[in-house]
Amino acid sequence: IFIAPPIFHGFGLSSLIVAFLLGSEVFISSKFDAQKSLELIEQNRIDVVCLVPVMLQRMLDADKYKMKNLKRIISGGAPLSVALIKDTLSKLGSILYNLYGTSEAGFSVLATPEILEKYPLSVGKPIRGVNLKIMNNDKKILSAWEIGEICIKASWTMSNKKEKWVNTGDLGFLDEFGNLFLKGRTDEMIVSGGENVYPIVLENVLLEHENIKEVAVIGIDDKEFGQRLKAFVVPYDDKKILESEIVKWLKNRVARYEMPAQIEIVEELKYTDIGKIDKKTMR
Repeated sequence: IFIAPPIFHGFGLSSLIVAFLLGSEVFISSKFDAQKSLELIEQNRIDVVCLVPVMLQRMLDADKYKMKNLKRIISGGAPLSVALIKDTLSKLGSILYNLYGTSEAGFSVLATPEILEKYPLSVGKPIRGVNLKIMNNDKKILSAWEIGEICIKASWTMSNKKEKWVNTGDLGFLDEFGNLFLKGRTDEMIVSGGENVYPIVLENVLLEHENIKEVAVIGIDDKEFGQRLKAFVVPYDDKKILESEIVKWLKNRVARYEMPAQIEIVEELKYTDIGKIDKKTMR
């Protein structure tokens, strides 16, 4: 097992503990490098790799053939885009798994390759031993397809004796089959012209564009609508794209209130040490 995320991160540490409990040979690196990671995977005939989405994307872009012998790819720590899911499954087969959890709740939800193939926007279903509910601000449990805060309870969650449920701070909903869908963080949602707008929705749509490599969307103040979305777009190295082209492409793909007020073309996005886009630097 190759554990790519840093061990000081919950995903990396948990992966290390599970690997030891399984008696697996473990490989870790002090700093992630896509090419070196691919060589490590190939030379040591690694079966399983644990990583965050940006690491997976960079390894696929570098040399997908060196990942052909992997039996499992376990992604966690940040949302998987639909584009990356489809790209991985088409190039490497049904070996991609997605984990969802928080520092307080631990691993809680798992998407198998079968779920990702059928419902690529889903992060999966609660694993055995996990109770999960969607609640609104009034602490009311919501029905299927209603968006609210994801709350989790399990024997391993970090909680006090009075309240065993963990409020994750993530927004989402369950479908009628129990699949969980994320809608971003509670502090990322904006209200634009009276409509609740979720940046993650626009991010997923933009990542379907063939010339767009990476995307980050944030909320900005707007005199007319109160708030609007702003998108930061990174094109592939050999591609050029204009803001006007993106706006035209989006028109029939998102609702009017989801259209970005601004689109900024950038060379790269800033990431935190654990592989998440650092949106705080964009505000």
